[in-house]
Amino acid sequence: MVGKMEALVLGLLGWIVSATGYPMPAAPPSVEFVSHACIRDTACAGRECAVGAMYLRARVVYMDDRLDPTGNLYDSAVLLHELAHYVQERSGRFREESCRAWLAEEREAYTLQARWLRERHRRYPLQRQLPPVDLCDREEPPAD
Repeated sequence: MVGKMEALVLGLLGWIVSATGYPMPAAPPSVEFVSHACIRDTACAGRECAVGAMYLRARVVYMDDRLDPTGNLYDSAVLLHELAHYVQERSGRFREESCRAWLAEEREAYTLQARWLRERHRRYPLQRQLPPVDLCDREEPPAD
């Protein structure tokens, strides 16, 4: 029997594959809930930030334990964003490890997140979330 979280992950993966044309990964990643402090310390170098989840290329999506992706659409969208990174990695499309590749990955994941929410009649401030296209031309590297 598939639990609610597993069903949600499979449904979101299916939506991502349908929306992008990426191949379906052979297996889904696991989802682990961790403390906000863990997310903050890992993704934001110990500073407070709005990051609610992260995918660190280890077949595991880490989510802030304050989120409820099975009960809240916006939290589901956060999970979808991280699953998009999983699918991107599995597809091999973004092999290069550079600021520009990271930027393209993030912009695609945020755009998918916004599209998924719009399909559910929810607003999403996409322009405030997208990293700026000139980010890689600046002197400081991205925090994420």
